[in-house]
Amino acid sequence: MKYVSWALLALVASTAAACAQTPAGAIRIKGDHFVYPSQQAEASIRLGPSLDAWNVSCDKRHALVWGRAWDQIQPGDAPYSNLYLLDLDKGEIVAHVTVSSGPYETEFSQDQTLVRIDERILRQADGTEVDPPPAFYPETCAPFAGKNSA
Repeated sequence: MKYVSWALLALVASTAAACAQTPAGAIRIKGDHFVYPSQQAEASIRLGPSLDAWNVSCDKRHALVWGRAWDQIQPGDAPYSNLYLLDLDKGEIVAHVTVSSGPYETEFSQDQTLVRIDERILRQADGTEVDPPPAFYPETCAPFAGKNSA
């Protein structure tokens, strides 16, 4: 019984320590939510399980969040990733895309109208795919805390 109590105490302590390392207001994944600072306080958008990584636009108004849906893949099926384009001002999902590999590169355009997910180009406003893809000039900005998950 003592072993169980010490194990439980260690689990509680490590969870508290992990929470203390992520400051309130930091951009992060918490369970099945993408959490980000908003004008009033901290906001979050529920996306579902298996979130792994993200990329936030330089103006902090949009984000791409993705993860491999291991819990939804049947044996023998090819793995895929769920990718979400988010409008952080409105707190909503603009588009949900699945990709069979990657994503390896995600970028926002310099004029904040397009998003590139590997070779696919989407309109940032509504998530529709642009075909044929136009010239794409990626945004550049100084790094900031939470810009991406890397």
